[in-house]
Amino acid sequence: MKFLLVTSKAYYTILESLRYLNRLSKGFNMKAKICKRCGRCCRTTPPSLLEEDIGLVGPVFDFGDLYTIREGETVWDNLEDKLIVSPYELIKIKETADGECIFYNHNSKSCTIYDSRPLQCREFYCTDPSDFFKAFEKPKLTRAKIFSGNNILKLIEEHERQCNHTLLDSTIKSIETDGDSAVEKIIRMLRYDYEIRILANSRLNIDQTYMDLLFGRPLSSAIKYYGLLLRQEGNSFYLTLSPDYQKAPS
Repeated sequence: MKFLLVTSKAYYTILESLRYLNRLSKGFNMKAKICKRCGRCCRTTPPSLLEEDIGLVGPVFDFGDLYTIREGETVWDNLEDKLIVSPYELIKIKETADGECIFYNHNSKSCTIYDSRPLQCREFYCTDPSDFFKAFEKPKLTRAKIFSGNNILKLIEEHERQCNHTLLDSTIKSIETDGDSAVEKIIRMLRYDYEIRILANSRLNIDQTYMDLLFGRPLSSAIKYYGLLLRQEGNSFYLTLSPDYQKAPS
């Protein structure tokens, strides 16, 4: 067994530091809601929006700033640090390629929409995240709320009916028993998801950057968690096996 050798001088330096921290803590609430401006929350856990945030959509957030995590979608849970199946729909702020909130200024370690930030951001403090967890339990903002009364909601609902994540999951798991028939169903879902985005842009003149909010992230990105890849050659779609993947939760 190895022991750390601490010199007499170092020992007293450490002891004095501990005594100082002890004195300091007596007049300081360790659970105080203090933002340390470290930027960790902005860099690792961009927020999802709650119903209370709906007033920010438009004045603060353009549709292109947001994306949808659909019910049943396999996602990375930053709080649990693992893959999970989302039990509900979430509207989230987009991230950069590095996973940071798009409204985070990396150089100044500050939020560029600080005065108009969503409720989850307002309630999150590293020193005491209790209010954040309470806020997370509040009603989530959904596409049905954002586009209530808009005809685009009918298109969203039809897309959800044709290629929802629960249907994708069950069809992929049926490949072993149904073989080519299941593969053909999967390809039809992937093609529908791919083409509806093109048509919404070309026929309805909807901005391409809005697609991930309207229809969620491309279904082709979800199949990687099942060890599958989509390959496209012209107008033909093929499923291939991925040699390296993170398995979706059962």
